Amino acid sequence: MPKKEKEEIVSLAEFKKLNVKVKDLKKLINLNNEKHKEITDSIKQQITALDKKIDRTNEQIEAQIKTQEEIIMDMIHKFNEEFLKNKSALMAKIDDIKSQQDVLKISYSINEKKLLDKVKGLIHEEMKKCVQDNEKEILMDIWIRELKNIINDIEQLKKMDPKEFALQIDEISATIDLFKQKLK
Repeated sequence: MPKKEKEEIVSLAEFKKLNVKVKDLKKLINLNNEKHKEITDSIKQQITALDKKIDRTNEQIEAQIKTQEEIIMDMIHKFNEEFLKNKSALMAKIDDIKSQQDVLKISYSINEKKLLDKVKGLIHEEMKKCVQDNEKEILMDIWIRELKNIINDIEQLKKMDPKEFALQIDEISATIDLFKQKLK
């Protein structure tokens, strides 16, 4: 059989002391509970305040980012517009320069032709002045050289076909007639 525990007998004075101690402990526990509740409430309030502050900060950061994005996009649009304006202006200038270049090329070609014509005319005039009194002598020299060439080519003429020979004789005759006219 199980042993029975002995009952302890507590005196009334001791019971009252114990009862006071229990009440003091209950008060202390209640005080601690209230302090814990106050601390917990304070921590909850601080956490709520921090959450609100974090939310406000996030909203501010998001608003700032959005504002910066808008500013950057505006800058990009302005840059693109400026770039397109500059590009258009540059293309217009390039077209203008090309037109000027074409005009210069045409002017150069015209001036070159005029200059060449003028130089040819001057050379022709100078040759006329140099030959003016000696025309008949120069024509005679040319005629003599041509006749020498014809005489040297007679052997080849003999070997030619009669039709080709006749053509060559006609050509020689035409050359002699031309020289005769020049001498007159």
